[in-house]
Amino acid sequence: FLANWFGTTTVTREWIDSKHKEIDEEPVGNEAHVGVTPLTDMQQADLIVTKHWMRMLVWQMAMSKCLLSSNSSKESLSLSFPVRLSTQLRALITRFSRQAIEIHGSGIQQKLFELTDTIANVIITVPAATVQETAGRVDDFTFLIGFLFSLPSFDPVQRDILQNKLEQLQSLFPYSASEAGASPAASDVTYTSSGKPPHHDLPSPPSRVVWHEMAKKLSMAQPRDAPRSDLARLVEGV
Repeated sequence: FLANWFGTTTVTREWIDSKHKEIDEEPVGNEAHVGVTPLTDMQQADLIVTKHWMRMLVWQMAMSKCLLSSNSSKESLSLSFPVRLSTQLRALITRFSRQAIEIHGSGIQQKLFELTDTIANVIITVPAATVQETAGRVDDFTFLIGFLFSLPSFDPVQRDILQNKLEQLQSLFPYSASEAGASPAASDVTYTSSGKPPHHDLPSPPSRVVWHEMAKKLSMAQPRDAPRSDLARLVEGV
């Protein structure tokens, strides 16, 4: 895996697709552990986030080799693949308790940051087919950063990076982030061990809130110019 990441061997579309399938087929829920001690909610949350993070790393490898396309028939080779993870991450945060996620500390926060930052880059650089689809993407993104910004130990540098992405989205899409009314996909994550979604105090994204008010609430940091991402340079060449 690392040999491919650093470019010492050839990465092909077939290799990328096979790695995505291997990750997808890896079980994370208690249904895959019959006869052994059931996984706790904390263990499941960690495994699911790590699974999404690994899929994102493989996707970035494909991007670095110019193997992605805006019209690929395979999800793993699509430029918009990361935004499809955002609904699954939102569902994870919604269905597991805050403690089940927070207890993993900086490790899981780093993975969630990298996923959320990549999702923002795709929203900014890869146009959606419709305005409603764009609003749904933005709605999921603001939900994710709302969760990360609410963590007391969230890294301030990473907070500034996401705040900058929020300001860029504000400029590009100056309408309500909740216009599409996007909702989590229950089939994408595992329920808690009790079979019911847990109760926790994370508020839903505010409905019909204009961008500049959202930005003020999420961070007091001043917006700043961000370096152009690899994804932006890639899209310009498509």
